[in-house]
Amino acid sequence: PHGNDVCVLTHNFRSHNGILTAANGLVKLMLEHFKETMDTLAQERGVFDGLPPLLTPDTDTDSLCGENGVLFNLVATKHRRAVFGANSVILVRDQMAKKEIPKIFDKALQLTTLEAKGLEFDNVLIWNFFSDAEGAQKKKNPNVEWRVLEKMWIREQGDASSQIRQQGGSDETFDPAKHGALCKELKDLYVMITRARKRVVFFDSNIEKRKHAFNVLVRRGMCRNATTDEVQAHRQEYEWPKATSDCR
Repeated sequence: PHGNDVCVLTHNFRSHNGILTAANGLVKLMLEHFKETMDTLAQERGVFDGLPPLLTPDTDTDSLCGENGVLFNLVATKHRRAVFGANSVILVRDQMAKKEIPKIFDKALQLTTLEAKGLEFDNVLIWNFFSDAEGAQKKKNPNVEWRVLEKMWIREQGDASSQIRQQGGSDETFDPAKHGALCKELKDLYVMITRARKRVVFFDSNIEKRKHAFNVLVRRGMCRNATTDEVQAHRQEYEWPKATSDCR
């Protein structure tokens, strides 16, 4: 570049393409619906491939850390405490959400989105992000913004009237003013996902409150559901710290 030319760096040497694909997908959603809130830049690319963020179907810590769970071998059986290590973290929305993390994880590093900015970890566990959303607390309308996004995606694939009717509600359209809360959610998710160098796992305890968001993340190619094969692939590719019987 010469003079006042701006050189945009697009190669990311910290995270792999599995994580960067999810991050780029979130940026794309922000540009589609909240373009005025950010600059348009080239997508980041990694120099090596990796597995995308994983959406675990578990709704409690016993299944999450059990034999078939993605965090198997993480919990010390003697003291029932999770051994994460310095390179792993649990990320939550805010301080109130941090107080709701089960005691089994009280020895793990726990940070809010704000606290985690600028930090890097090998492994990131995103805890109850959608269940703790403000919209999710409205019983009749959990995560309405993600529901609208899901219905928009279905319509874009063709004749989707029957699928939309099965989900309930009308053929809603996205309104940036009405659904503005999604902008901050997408930015927070971007921060959380990009803290990871190797692996990202989503855990959400409420199926009803998470379902629309999970569907959007999977259908847009940002994340994968944690099938048995996916869990095994994650275990083989990226090992979480092993639990030990003398954990304190």
